[in-house]
Amino acid sequence: MKIIFLIFLSFPFLIYADDISEYEYYAKSGSYVAYIKSDDHCIYCGDIEENDIKKYCDMGSSGINLTRDHPSVYAVELHLSVRAVLSFIVAAPWNEQKCKADLYENSIFCEPTGR
Repeated sequence: MKIIFLIFLSFPFLIYADDISEYEYYAKSGSYVAYIKSDDHCIYCGDIEENDIKKYCDMGSSGINLTRDHPSVYAVELHLSVRAVLSFIVAAPWNEQKCKADLYENSIFCEPTGR
């Protein structure tokens, strides 16, 4: 029996875990998370305990789309509040936007910063 156990231990195990290098930004507050992947420029956010993560590419009425308008447009400065409101900046050379995403209501509102 000990030999079988030792043979079993000698087999390599494959464990998958996300590497921190896969993310450009990551924020967490309680069970809510918000992140941007290195290979996808949209914002992912939601309740991780409920496995309810949504992908946001369209930035509301601003007309900006993080996939279509990349690389000249990108999201930065993600801040996630305790009330599950994500604040961030969408850097755009022609019309920078200050945005808020309400994760309870699944809505995004953006307004120009004037820069």
